[in-house]
Amino acid sequence: MNTTKQMGNAAIPHPDNGLQLRADIHSLLQHLNDQHNVERVHLLICASNAACVFVGQAFDLYQPELIVYDFEGDGMTPSLRISNIRGKVSLTKSQ
Repeated sequence: MNTTKQMGNAAIPHPDNGLQLRADIHSLLQHLNDQHNVERVHLLICASNAACVFVGQAFDLYQPELIVYDFEGDGMTPSLRISNIRGKVSLTKSQ
């Protein structure tokens, strides 16, 4: 995996960096599922909109379910569940 020298929006200075982030996250999720039987991953993302889009694109079939958290008040709460239902990616509001 690559590391960045910048924070915030500058962390993805070129679309190629976003594509690499997407590939790295995809590989990590696949590894967690295949090698460790991880069924659910909780994501607490504090990143630019662009980074969040690339992370979302990394999700694919046969990967752990994702629970995405969002800021609410002084903390973070689960807001989105991304899972596979009968071979299709499903987005539902977390309870």
